[in-house]
Amino acid sequence: MNEVKAAIYARYSSDLQRPESIEDQVRQCKEFIQSKDWVLHEHNIFTDYAITGTDTNRPEYTRLRAGAQTGHYQCIVVDDLSRLGRDTAESIRIFREFGSLGVSIVSVSDGIDTSQSASKLPYYFKSIMNEIYLDDLRDKVLRGMKGQVERGYSVGGRVYGYRREEIIDPSGSRDKHGRLKRLGVKIEVDPDQAEIVRYIFNLKLKGLGIKSITKILNEKGVEPPQNPRANHKRSWATSTVWAILSNAKYIGDWTWNKCKWPKKLESSRRKKVALPESEWVVNIREDLRIIDQETWDLIQDQKRKRRPINPVKNGKLTGYQGTGHRAKYLLSGLLECGQCGGSLIVISSGKRSVYVCNNHWSRGDTVCTNKVRIKRSEIEDLVVETISQRLLNPDTISVLQHRVQKIVDAALAKSIGSLPAIERQLRTEKRELGNLVRFVAQGDTSSAVRQLISEKEATIDTLQRQIDGLPHRTAIERFRVTKEQIAQRLGKLKELMTRKQESLKLVQAELRNLIEGKIALSPEDTGDYYKIKGLIKAKLSFLFSQPLSVMVYGGGGNRTPVRV
Repeated sequence: MNEVKAAIYARYSSDLQRPESIEDQVRQCKEFIQSKDWVLHEHNIFTDYAITGTDTNRPEYTRLRAGAQTGHYQCIVVDDLSRLGRDTAESIRIFREFGSLGVSIVSVSDGIDTSQSASKLPYYFKSIMNEIYLDDLRDKVLRGMKGQVERGYSVGGRVYGYRREEIIDPSGSRDKHGRLKRLGVKIEVDPDQAEIVRYIFNLKLKGLGIKSITKILNEKGVEPPQNPRANHKRSWATSTVWAILSNAKYIGDWTWNKCKWPKKLESSRRKKVALPESEWVVNIREDLRIIDQETWDLIQDQKRKRRPINPVKNGKLTGYQGTGHRAKYLLSGLLECGQCGGSLIVISSGKRSVYVCNNHWSRGDTVCTNKVRIKRSEIEDLVVETISQRLLNPDTISVLQHRVQKIVDAALAKSIGSLPAIERQLRTEKRELGNLVRFVAQGDTSSAVRQLISEKEATIDTLQRQIDGLPHRTAIERFRVTKEQIAQRLGKLKELMTRKQESLKLVQAELRNLIEGKIALSPEDTGDYYKIKGLIKAKLSFLFSQPLSVMVYGGGGNRTPVRV
C-alpha cells in the first residue's frame, strides 16, 4: 500500500484570532494525520500570520498551491475550511484545481474530505457560510464603529498633529482576554505636532512646492510621523506632506464613512470607492481644528489649479505641473529691465555672475539698448538690506502694529460672538442629561437610556472644551500687540534673509510674498548706475494667521545706487 503524503495549512486573521491559534491548528491537524498513518514532513507545514482569508495572494498559501502542482503531497489538511479561505469563488476554484491534480482537502473540524464523492455539496455549502459569516462580521464592525463615532470616540488610525488617549471602563470590567475593558479612544490636539502642521501649511502658502517643503523639514531635523512598519531611517516624504495638506481633519472635519476600500477581484489590492452623503457620519470637531478656514481654502484652491502635463493613462492623470516658481537664484523672476520691461537673467562672465537684460542679450540693441551688467551678489545684498531697512523702520512698525491689532480684535470679537450660542446649547444638554438621570433614579435602567446618557455626557464634554478654548469676554481689552512684538517678528525675517544661502527657497518664498510685481532696474544717463524701483507688498502671514498687506517703497531715486 502506497503511503499518503500530507501537508498542513494554518492561518489566523489579526482582527479575529490570537497568534497562538496557529499552534492550536497545527496540533489538531498533526493528531488527525497520525490517526490516519499518513506521512508529514515539517517543510510541508504552511502558516500565514495575520492575513485575512479573502486575500488570495497569501505567501504560504501560494507556496501550498505550488507544492500541489509538483506532487509533493496528495492531501492538504486544515483545522477548519475557513482557514483555507473565506471567498466562495476562490474556495470553489481551489476545489477544482486540487481535484484535477489528485490532491484532496480534509477539514478536521467540518468532517469534510474532498476525496469522497459526496463531499462537493458540504464543501460548497461550508464555503458559502464562511463568506456570509465574514459579511455579517463586517456589518457588525461597521455598526460598532458608527456608534463609537457618535459617542465622540475615534475609530481610525493615528493622525499626525493629534494624540490618542485610551478611555478605560471605570467599572474595572475586563474583556475575554483578561485585559481592562476599553470604552474607546479620545483624540486631542498635540501642541508640538500641531505647530509643525501649521508650519507646513504656511510654507505652502509662501509658494513652496511639496518637494521643497519635504527637503526643508528634513534639513531642519523635524521629527517625522511614526511608521512602525518602516525598516529604514524615518524621514519626511513628499507623499506625507501631500497627505497633510489634503487632510480635512485639520479644519475639524472628522466626518466618517465617506468612502470604502473593497478589494479588487483576483488581487489583494484595494480601490477607493466614494460613498453617497446619505451614508456619511458627519462629525465636526471645532475643538480639534488646527488650520483656520481661510488658509485651508487657499491651499485647496492652489491644488485645484495644478495643470496636468502628461496625458490620461488608464483613466488616470500621469503627471502634474506645479504652480510654484522654481528659481535657481535669489532674485530669479523678480527683476525686470526698466527700459524695455524684459526680464533680467543671470549669465556667467568669467568668475562673476551678472544680471543682464534678456532682450538685449538675446535679441540685440534694436530691441533694447540697456547693455549694463550688474553683479548678482551686489544686487542681492542690496535688495535684502533695503527690504530689511524699510520693514524695520519705526514708521513701518507703527503701521503694522495698528493693522495687526485691528485684525486680532476682529478675530477675538468673532470668537466671543459665538460663545452665547454654545453656552445655550450646553445648558440644554445638561438639562436633558438631568432628566435622563432622574429616569434611572426611578428604576429605568434600560440600555437605551444608558446609551443616551453616555452620548449626552460626550456632547457636554465637547461643548465645554469649545468654551474653554474660546477667549474670555475681557480678552479684547487685555490683548495688545506691542511694537516690540512686531519688531521681533520682522527681525526673524531679516535674519532669515541674511542667511539666504542656508535657506534659499524660504527666502525666495518670502521675497515673492513681499514684493508686488517686479523690481525695475534702469541705468542712469552715465550708464554706471542702476535705480531700484519696486513696490514691496508685505503679506506678513508669519506674524499672525491672517494675511496682512502694507505698501512700502523699496528704494528709488539716487538713494540706493549700485556701481557696476
